[in-house]
Amino acid sequence: MTSKPPVKRVSSNHDRQLQTGMTLIELVIAVAITAIIGLISAQLLGAMIQNSQQITDHASELERLDRGLRIIQSDFDQLVVRGENSLLTAEDSSVPGLLIEFTRLHEQPLALHTTGPANSLNSDQLERVRYVLESNNLVRYSSPVGMPIDEDHWYQNTLFTRLSQARLYFLYEDWSEQLSDATNSAGSTPLGAIRFEAESDRWQHLELVSMLRTGADS
Repeated sequence: MTSKPPVKRVSSNHDRQLQTGMTLIELVIAVAITAIIGLISAQLLGAMIQNSQQITDHASELERLDRGLRIIQSDFDQLVVRGENSLLTAEDSSVPGLLIEFTRLHEQPLALHTTGPANSLNSDQLERVRYVLESNNLVRYSSPVGMPIDEDHWYQNTLFTRLSQARLYFLYEDWSEQLSDATNSAGSTPLGAIRFEAESDRWQHLELVSMLRTGADS
């Protein structure tokens, strides 16, 4: 029995084109998948960067909020009443937008080590402070003397922005929005505390209370 020689299959042009076409399709699919993965990765990276920036911004805003409240607290805690016009509000002043103006001890260490009455303090131990509401911003003005006579030498520091309102309350026997006419007079009912309240677009309601040395020392 005679065996038949093996048949050698010759690839046609159609087969080669089909094989080549499948390779190109696979390449296109791979490129598309890579592009999709790259797009998703870019979006995720962008979201992570944005989220990180938001966290950083929020932390910075919290730091500014804390700093502003600590400055106000320190000012009120070191407030002293030592004669006429020591403590003024808008009703007693021509300064536009004034919330309060007062004299305070110049430095915290000095306040802690001062044992005499407020009237015995030297002028270089005192600082004059104003809080003014300007275009919805709470601005602190300060002058390094107890009773400045020159309006040109005040230092300015914006503590809060975008405030819808700011208010002060004064504690005598009860809380009042009005400063007593006798506050700066000897022998009058002492001012025991000041409460600061503000409405902020960013932080909603802000509030702090300071128990004053004038009330405690009287």
